[in-house]
Amino acid sequence: MIEERVETAYEAWRNGRWDEIAGTLGKAGVVQLATITGAAQTVEGMPGRWDANGSDGLQFTTAEANGVTLDGRPVNGTVTLAAGSSLRLPGNRMVAVAGGGGSTG
Repeated sequence: MIEERVETAYEAWRNGRWDEIAGTLGKAGVVQLATITGAAQTVEGMPGRWDANGSDGLQFTTAEANGVTLDGRPVNGTVTLAAGSSLRLPGNRMVAVAGGGGSTG
């Protein structure tokens, strides 16, 4: 009985770890990291500008023609992003937003 619970717990941990590493936003899929700490900051290979100076959180500005979406809607202008937000870029690339302690990436 205890052995079955241990095996079940291990399998649950293993599946969670696999998602963390190889899932949609997993560590194995990270191709670039950028820390946003100022205003009008750009990130190489990505359209738009980032601004971390506002009190509302991280802001991202781009034109609709760049093909960036947030929650399935095209971004045209400036949007405010909270930690946990994700943007979808052309070429099936994704941007995951995380942060704390005064910096966001």
